[in-house]
Amino acid sequence: MCSRSRSLRLQVDGYCRTSAEDVFAIGDVTQAGGHVDSARKMADIAAKVLTEEEGDGFDGNIPYVYSRILDLGWKFYGRAAGEVVTIGLEELGEEKADPSTFAAFYVEDGVIVGVFLEKGSDEQNAKLERVIREKPRVLNFKKLAKKSIDEILDDPHLLTPPVLGMGEFHAEDDEEMIQSVWSKFEEDGEKGGRGTVRVELMGELMALLGADFDDAEVVDACTALDDRKLGVVRYNHFISWWTN
Repeated sequence: MCSRSRSLRLQVDGYCRTSAEDVFAIGDVTQAGGHVDSARKMADIAAKVLTEEEGDGFDGNIPYVYSRILDLGWKFYGRAAGEVVTIGLEELGEEKADPSTFAAFYVEDGVIVGVFLEKGSDEQNAKLERVIREKPRVLNFKKLAKKSIDEILDDPHLLTPPVLGMGEFHAEDDEEMIQSVWSKFEEDGEKGGRGTVRVELMGELMALLGADFDDAEVVDACTALDDRKLGVVRYNHFISWWTN
């Protein structure tokens, strides 16, 4: 008898072998799941084992669904969880863009956990599983939204932040993003990302830009930024200090 899981599916190892000698199983009768893509991969692995060819084992089932109707179709890998960042929807209606091609990336706890692609090319669709399998990290949703679908599929890790050392933090370095945060703190009548911000608000502002300063470090930063003790910090002075 073959061992079964609690759901009564046959238990197999990474090479589709059951607990019974010379008995293999693939597809929805196994604990690995029942999607057609998984079944095809398992069949290929089992065939290689039976013919004594070298090959990688089955390392788990990434959730995968798709739909195809005439010339329309979409694919989804992973999980629909976290924040959703869409790419391509803003081009709907533009003559230069195919209005049926767009993607959605699901980001949970700073990791891409799901990707949806509507009417992707064969080359694009072939890269979707890799994105989910490699679990690329993303800290800045706006930067992700500015990338093209191909940029992300070609290099899922292009927005992965560097490994931090002791005392380091991920600071926002995109000037458009910095201006956006700065404008929330500007004095009335100076909106637009180029005015002044009161010194006592700088700690909160820098925290929104990624700074992980303690109280003493905030004081030191404000002293450097307001060296003339005017009680305010100008944008040009701040951006020069922040980016150097």
